[in-house]
Amino acid sequence: MAGSGSIDSSQMATTVLIVDDDEVFCEELKNVLVDAGFSVRVATDGKNAMEILNRDHELIDVAVIDLNLPHVSGFEVIGAITRRKTAIGILATTGIYKETFLEVAQHLGANIAIRKPEPGEDLGPWVTAIRSILKAEGEMGRVTGTLN
Repeated sequence: MAGSGSIDSSQMATTVLIVDDDEVFCEELKNVLVDAGFSVRVATDGKNAMEILNRDHELIDVAVIDLNLPHVSGFEVIGAITRRKTAIGILATTGIYKETFLEVAQHLGANIAIRKPEPGEDLGPWVTAIRSILKAEGEMGRVTGTLN
């Protein structure tokens, strides 16, 4: 390892876990987040997300979770995150469920709930939403809200 001394945590990239079975959406969001300076992990189903969270939960800062997932639902993933002592911000999303499902996700512990964008739609607001979760978590603990 080059250099000596400890790593300053402010220099470490914030890690976002994207949990979604839509490969195109995952790739688009991953690219936008990496360009914005985030480190990104991807889980293509709820079971894989649970494995990552069980193994690496202390490394994840924010999880973007689709509610409609194969094997283990996004609601179950949100529940598993909120039961942990490690603070992980949650952005819940859906492209097919009604708005009430986003409200349920917030009730379960999602900081922000937002509809999944149409293909090709600007993902800049997603970066802003993730940053707002991180800022709020850092300043005053968990914050909840809905983005329309």
